[in-house]
Amino acid sequence: TRDGGFYRVRYTGQKVRMPVGYHVTSDGVQLTFSCALDAKSAVDSGNYSIERWNYLWSGAYGSADYSVTDPNAKKHDKLNVTSAKLSADGKTVTLVIEDMRPSDQIKIKYSVQSADGVEVAQEVYGTVYKLSAVKAAK
Repeated sequence: TRDGGFYRVRYTGQKVRMPVGYHVTSDGVQLTFSCALDAKSAVDSGNYSIERWNYLWSGAYGSADYSVTDPNAKKHDKLNVTSAKLSADGKTVTLVIEDMRPSDQIKIKYSVQSADGVEVAQEVYGTVYKLSAVKAAK
């Protein structure tokens, strides 16, 4: 296996409800799902929690988690989702996030409903190397 992919997917015959796209903008994140989402739950910013952190790069193996806003503090930064918008096809959620910055790790935890009423509660981890100049639609 290599970093950055899915390496074990088991077909169950059930409909797949998971993220299939991740794009970082200058003021947030866009998540695209394999299915349409319920509009009411998808646009409720309270259904998302986001944390970010950096690592200390050194010759030693491993690192504690360090704040992006205060690099001397060993902690995660909790980020505020100011709004969530759903695309016309119901598959892409745009999260507007206060103080968006590059970070070694970002964790997006969510609990929403699919358009057919099934709970979609998962976590997505990513790295934010560079912010796109494009702003998320508010």
